[in-house]
Amino acid sequence: MATEPKHPLELPESFSPDDLAVVPELREVLKRLQPPQSSTTLSGAPGAVVAALAAPSVTGTTPLPTTLAGGGLGGGGQSGATSGGGGAASAGGPVALKEFPAATDPIKHKLQRARRLIKELPDMRRTVEEQDEELRELRARMARQLAMLEKIKQMGLDFAKEQQQDDRMEI
Repeated sequence: MATEPKHPLELPESFSPDDLAVVPELREVLKRLQPPQSSTTLSGAPGAVVAALAAPSVTGTTPLPTTLAGGGLGGGGQSGATSGGGGAASAGGPVALKEFPAATDPIKHKLQRARRLIKELPDMRRTVEEQDEELRELRARMARQLAMLEKIKQMGLDFAKEQQQDDRMEI
Protein backbone atom coordinates (compact mmCIF):
# COMPACT_ATOMS: atom_id res chain seq x y z
CA MET A 1 0.00 0.00 0.00
CA ALA A 2 1.60 3.26 -1.11
CA THR A 3 1.39 6.25 1.16
CA GLU A 4 0.31 9.58 -0.25
CA PRO A 5 3.17 12.07 -0.52
CA LYS A 6 3.16 14.80 2.12
CA HIS A 7 2.51 18.36 0.94
CA PRO A 8 5.68 20.44 1.44
CA LEU A 9 3.79 23.18 3.35
CA GLU A 10 1.71 20.86 5.52
CA LEU A 11 1.87 21.49 9.27
CA PRO A 12 3.88 18.90 11.21
CA GLU A 13 1.76 16.44 13.19
CA SER A 14 3.18 17.81 16.44
CA PHE A 15 1.91 21.32 15.63
CA SER A 16 -1.75 22.31 15.62
CA PRO A 17 -3.55 25.65 15.53
CA ASP A 18 -4.46 25.08 19.18
CA ASP A 19 -0.78 25.62 20.00
CA LEU A 20 -1.29 29.30 19.14
CA ALA A 21 -4.62 29.80 20.93
CA VAL A 22 -3.59 31.36 24.24
CA VAL A 23 -6.14 34.17 24.49
CA PRO A 24 -8.85 32.00 26.15
CA GLU A 25 -6.37 30.68 28.69
CA LEU A 26 -5.05 34.16 29.46
CA ARG A 27 -8.62 35.45 29.79
CA GLU A 28 -9.38 32.75 32.37
CA VAL A 29 -6.31 33.63 34.42
CA LEU A 30 -7.17 37.33 34.26
CA LYS A 31 -10.73 36.60 35.39
CA ARG A 32 -9.33 34.90 38.48
CA LEU A 33 -6.91 37.76 39.24
CA GLN A 34 -7.67 39.45 42.56
CA PRO A 35 -6.89 43.13 43.21
CA PRO A 36 -4.22 43.93 45.81
CA GLN A 37 -5.56 43.62 49.37
CA SER A 38 -3.93 46.70 50.87
CA SER A 39 -5.95 48.77 53.33
CA THR A 40 -3.92 51.88 52.50
CA THR A 41 -4.79 51.91 48.80
CA LEU A 42 -5.89 55.32 47.48
CA SER A 43 -6.13 57.64 50.49
CA GLY A 44 -6.34 54.84 53.04
CA ALA A 45 -10.03 53.92 52.72
CA PRO A 46 -10.78 50.27 51.82
CA GLY A 47 -13.56 51.18 49.38
CA ALA A 48 -11.59 54.03 47.79
CA VAL A 49 -10.35 51.84 44.92
CA VAL A 50 -13.87 50.89 43.88
CA ALA A 51 -15.11 54.45 44.32
CA ALA A 52 -12.23 55.84 42.25
CA LEU A 53 -12.86 53.32 39.47
CA ALA A 54 -16.59 54.01 39.45
CA ALA A 55 -16.15 57.80 39.31
CA PRO A 56 -16.45 59.44 35.87
CA SER A 57 -13.13 60.07 34.21
CA VAL A 58 -11.87 63.56 33.45
CA THR A 59 -10.38 62.31 30.17
CA GLY A 60 -13.76 61.19 28.87
CA THR A 61 -12.86 57.50 28.76
CA THR A 62 -15.32 54.94 30.00
CA PRO A 63 -14.68 53.98 33.64
CA LEU A 64 -14.30 50.37 34.67
CA PRO A 65 -17.48 48.60 35.79
CA THR A 66 -18.36 48.79 39.47
CA THR A 67 -18.51 45.00 39.72
CA LEU A 68 -15.02 45.15 41.18
CA ALA A 69 -16.73 45.76 44.52
CA GLY A 70 -17.54 42.06 44.60
CA GLY A 71 -13.95 41.22 45.41
CA GLY A 72 -12.12 40.93 42.12
CA LEU A 73 -12.25 40.59 38.37
CA GLY A 74 -14.70 37.76 37.90
CA GLY A 75 -14.02 36.41 41.38
CA GLY A 76 -17.70 35.76 41.95
CA GLY A 77 -17.95 38.00 45.03
CA GLN A 78 -15.22 36.23 46.97
CA SER A 79 -13.08 38.16 49.37
CA GLY A 80 -9.56 38.55 48.03
CA ALA A 81 -7.96 35.90 50.24
CA THR A 82 -6.58 32.87 48.48
CA SER A 83 -7.37 29.47 49.85
CA GLY A 84 -4.50 27.27 50.89
CA GLY A 85 -0.90 27.63 49.82
CA GLY A 86 -1.40 26.87 46.11
CA GLY A 87 -3.72 29.65 44.92
CA ALA A 88 -2.12 29.80 41.47
CA ALA A 89 -1.86 26.02 41.22
CA SER A 90 -5.50 25.37 42.11
CA ALA A 91 -7.56 25.35 38.96
CA GLY A 92 -10.35 27.90 39.01
CA GLY A 93 -9.30 29.46 42.30
CA PRO A 94 -8.54 33.14 42.76
CA VAL A 95 -5.06 34.34 41.80
CA ALA A 96 -3.27 36.96 43.87
CA LEU A 97 -1.13 39.48 42.04
CA LYS A 98 2.09 37.90 43.34
CA GLU A 99 0.93 34.49 42.00
CA PHE A 100 0.16 35.87 38.52
CA PRO A 101 3.57 35.02 36.94
CA ALA A 102 3.30 31.42 38.16
CA ALA A 103 -0.30 31.19 36.92
CA THR A 104 0.73 32.35 33.44
CA ASP A 105 3.76 30.04 33.16
CA PRO A 106 1.82 27.38 31.18
CA ILE A 107 0.83 30.06 28.66
CA LYS A 108 4.43 31.24 28.39
CA HIS A 109 5.63 27.67 27.82
CA LYS A 110 2.93 27.11 25.19
CA LEU A 111 4.06 30.23 23.30
CA GLN A 112 7.73 29.18 23.52
CA ARG A 113 6.86 25.76 22.09
CA ALA A 114 4.80 27.37 19.30
CA ARG A 115 7.67 29.74 18.46
CA ARG A 116 10.07 26.79 18.22
CA LEU A 117 7.65 24.82 16.02
CA ILE A 118 7.05 27.81 13.75
CA LYS A 119 10.78 28.21 13.18
CA GLU A 120 10.87 24.57 12.02
CA LEU A 121 8.15 25.08 9.39
CA PRO A 122 9.23 24.81 5.75
CA ASP A 123 10.34 28.01 4.01
CA MET A 124 10.72 29.98 7.26
CA ARG A 125 14.35 30.75 6.44
CA ARG A 126 13.58 32.21 2.99
CA THR A 127 14.06 35.91 2.48
CA VAL A 128 11.36 38.26 1.23
CA GLU A 129 13.31 38.70 -2.01
CA GLU A 130 13.31 34.93 -2.58
CA GLN A 131 9.57 34.79 -1.97
CA ASP A 132 8.98 37.75 -4.33
CA GLU A 133 11.03 36.03 -7.03
CA GLU A 134 8.97 32.85 -6.65
CA LEU A 135 5.76 34.90 -6.89
CA ARG A 136 6.97 36.52 -10.12
CA GLU A 137 7.80 33.10 -11.57
CA LEU A 138 4.40 31.70 -10.53
CA ARG A 139 2.54 34.67 -12.02
CA ALA A 140 4.46 34.31 -15.29
CA ARG A 141 3.64 30.59 -15.33
CA MET A 142 -0.05 31.37 -14.71
CA ALA A 143 -0.03 33.86 -17.58
CA ARG A 144 1.46 31.24 -19.92
CA GLN A 145 -1.11 28.65 -18.81
CA LEU A 146 -4.01 31.07 -19.26
CA ALA A 147 -2.74 31.97 -22.74
CA MET A 148 -2.51 28.27 -23.61
CA LEU A 149 -6.04 27.64 -22.32
CA GLU A 150 -7.34 30.54 -24.39
CA LYS A 151 -5.56 29.14 -27.46
CA ILE A 152 -7.05 25.67 -26.86
CA LYS A 153 -10.49 27.21 -26.37
CA GLN A 154 -10.20 29.08 -29.66
CA MET A 155 -9.04 25.91 -31.44
CA GLY A 156 -12.10 24.07 -30.06
CA LEU A 157 -14.45 26.82 -31.23
CA ASP A 158 -12.86 26.81 -34.69
CA PHE A 159 -13.17 23.01 -34.87
CA ALA A 160 -16.82 23.14 -33.85
CA LYS A 161 -17.51 25.80 -36.48
CA GLU A 162 -15.84 23.66 -39.17
CA GLN A 163 -17.91 20.64 -38.10
CA GLN A 164 -21.11 22.65 -38.40
CA GLN A 165 -20.13 23.82 -41.89
CA ASP A 166 -19.29 20.26 -42.95
CA ASP A 167 -22.65 19.04 -41.62
CA ARG A 168 -24.51 21.73 -43.60
CA MET A 169 -22.65 20.86 -46.80
CA GLU A 170 -23.70 17.20 -46.51
CA ILE A 171 -27.37 18.07 -46.28
